[in-house]
Amino acid sequence: DYRPKKEVVEKFVSSNFVVIAGPAAAGKDTLRNGLINKYKELYEPIISTTTRAPRPDEQEGEAYHFISVEQIETLIEKGDLLQVALVHNQQISATDSAELEKLSSGKIGLSILVVQTEAELYALNPKIKTIFLIPPSYEEMISRLEIERHTKHHEVNRRLTAAITEIEIALKLDRYFCIISDEKERVIEVAHKFLQSGLKDEEEDANAREVMRKILVDLKQSKV
Repeated sequence: DYRPKKEVVEKFVSSNFVVIAGPAAAGKDTLRNGLINKYKELYEPIISTTTRAPRPDEQEGEAYHFISVEQIETLIEKGDLLQVALVHNQQISATDSAELEKLSSGKIGLSILVVQTEAELYALNPKIKTIFLIPPSYEEMISRLEIERHTKHHEVNRRLTAAITEIEIALKLDRYFCIISDEKERVIEVAHKFLQSGLKDEEEDANAREVMRKILVDLKQSKV
């Protein structure tokens, strides 16, 4: 039932805000980092805040801001967060309104959020753009999860279960621009053209949605 204070909503509505969504192993961080590295003058990262402890390879202020439950409770009470959510029943994740200050110069803010949170932000600001990334195939998704991330088996299962929900929601929303996350430079350029023009590549979107439907079938069969 959290709702940000009026000043935060106004700041958000006046900003150029983008959500990059997609299931685990879709390449969301790769796309955001690629856009920022290639077009530094155009894009800024919107870094999420979390109450979980940093992993060994994580640095404060890169993928996340790490704070205590007490600190985030204070931000909630003040209404200083753009959004807040309980994730996997084990941590609180949020977007601090201070991140929006980065966009005062007119840059485009790139956030990485789940589709459920995107829906909350869309209700506040229908002008936001959303990219939904999908791996080229079910087999590639599993490979990225198990090999690249060295993820434990139970964690892989949890992420695949979450992927079912995210893909089902995304397929229902025409406002999402869906992109197949295959060759890095290609994906960066396809996303960049969309973010600059506001126009979807309809062929890319249609192909990605077909891949999403196939992956969804495989995901559900794997859960039988």
